[in-house]
Amino acid sequence: STSSQIMRDRIMKIASLPKDKHIILYCRSGRRSAIALEKLKTLGFRNISDAGGMMSVQNVTIIK
Repeated sequence: STSSQIMRDRIMKIASLPKDKHIILYCRSGRRSAIALEKLKTLGFRNISDAGGMMSVQNVTIIK
């Protein structure tokens, strides 16, 4: 599917980052970010956080 291709493309871009950088993953429901977390672990990343799905966020403060 198109969203799967987009996720693969983004993972390949992230895979080029230094593996010691902290990466925070999120998506709409939390499913794709969980899949991406597992994939990045197989690529050697260890400093990863999964923020889950944005649909479940109730109160967010954005500071610019």
